[in-house]
Amino acid sequence: MKIFTKLLPIALMTMLSFGFTSCDWENDPWYSGWDQNSWWNDNYANPSNDMLLMAGTLRGHWSGQTNASFYDANNILQQEVYLTDIEFDQYNANSLFGRGRQQDFLGTQLAYDRTFTWHIDVKTGDIYIVYDGNNNQTFQMVIRYNDLHLDDHRFEGVQYGQGETDEFAYQRYTYAKKMAPVGE
Repeated sequence: MKIFTKLLPIALMTMLSFGFTSCDWENDPWYSGWDQNSWWNDNYANPSNDMLLMAGTLRGHWSGQTNASFYDANNILQQEVYLTDIEFDQYNANSLFGRGRQQDFLGTQLAYDRTFTWHIDVKTGDIYIVYDGNNNQTFQMVIRYNDLHLDDHRFEGVQYGQGETDEFAYQRYTYAKKMAPVGE
């Protein structure tokens, strides 16, 4: 009984110390804004008119040249010039993301036929393209806003991925149906 009465105050102090600590994860920079500021939630919650205009302009069919520089399986730098046909389909008029398809040709031979998802980062304006791969493996490329020229007729820039850099210059060849944002 003496041991119990000696340990009881220690146990009570330990339990009380847990009661006075707090988990202030809202002010932790690592967690800060994870729920309300992610690209996904901002696409639904409050996309800016500039970002919606950018996504609407990107939507459609483009063709042109892609100069790809990449490392092969032997870690040797390869360079290829493709004729590219690429389509961006916007999920809806109020979204900054969608699906797409890209076909790359070497001369008249189809070299790659890939599908992808894309989204615009609301904080930076960067365009992220995630190519669907074999066995559920994906490959992500980013087109930085500062390396981008996009208007109704031209889509040019540099696309970066792990071990690959692509310079591209495309022209629009089909306008996708322009959609008015919901509520307007």
